[in-house]
Amino acid sequence: MSRFTDATTSITPVGGKDWEVLDPIVWEIGEKGSGRELHIPIGFRCDLASIPRPFWWLLQPAGQPQVLAAICHDYLYRRPKRRPLGLRTKRSVDREFREMRTALGTAAPRR
Repeated sequence: MSRFTDATTSITPVGGKDWEVLDPIVWEIGEKGSGRELHIPIGFRCDLASIPRPFWWLLQPAGQPQVLAAICHDYLYRRPKRRPLGLRTKRSVDREFREMRTALGTAAPRR
């Protein structure tokens, strides 16, 4: 099963709706040791999957493990040339986003 190699990261607001990643993020795709990884670098800026402010009570952007999935989703959408094999389409990216949220323990209704 896919997994984050470290389920923590720090982000900081950088104005407006944008956030900046302060720690690298690694999402391992497939079984442990598969060699397929997505790397999110320090300094990547994102809007956390465009969660509208009125829904932050339900999907709070900061302070929850699910923020890792939102950052990866933004990265995959904004950097299509850096997508790992198997994640070439937006549909496959969205499926992987759900997989990430499942791996992070997000309850089914919130996924």
